[in-house]
Amino acid sequence: EEEGLNSLSIKTPEKSQNMLLTDLGEKEVADYYKYLRIPRTEIMTREEQVQDISKILLKHPEYLLYIFDEKEYAELKEWMKLPQGTVTKKLQNRNMLVKAFAMGLADFIMEENRGEIRFATDSRHFINMIDAKTRKNVYSVLHKFDDKMGKLIQVYGVIELESLYQIYKKLYDNHMEKEDFLRIIYWHCRFNDFMDTIYQLDGTAYAGSKELNASN
Repeated sequence: EEEGLNSLSIKTPEKSQNMLLTDLGEKEVADYYKYLRIPRTEIMTREEQVQDISKILLKHPEYLLYIFDEKEYAELKEWMKLPQGTVTKKLQNRNMLVKAFAMGLADFIMEENRGEIRFATDSRHFINMIDAKTRKNVYSVLHKFDDKMGKLIQVYGVIELESLYQIYKKLYDNHMEKEDFLRIIYWHCRFNDFMDTIYQLDGTAYAGSKELNASN
């Protein structure tokens, strides 16, 4: 598909981020809900879960930085500044756009060998709410986490998440709350395919190295 893509054009936004998220399947919505650590106390429809996901990302737009690395985030901002009607043949980071679609920040339509991108009507609101200080702090935390977690996973291979949290907290960050830890594990590491999460029948959760080819 990418080889046959001759050009990309920026079109007029039509749908909100919330509306674009409704294109997610049942499993994706359930995963987002779990990865973002949104508490659920009752049976909910997919639409209700999508509403909650959108609200959480609006309340905590910094969670988008867990998905986009610095280069992807910078490129996303540049793409969002492009005037409607812009046609380009340059696509430096395909993952950036794939993630933008996954987050409901943009929609993509392929017609013959031409691609059309429509950013969500409120996409800039999500991005503009993240100030430079927050962005710097979040990426600093994530880089340190990735470095330390990479070393732990390399040592253990597979380890129960509760044990991993206790070890990480003891060795590196005594103040990290469990839900914040799990959110980084799932929403950042698992979503970006840095590691696997594994579950036994009794519900016990494990983190595993990608080399072990485990699944969630």
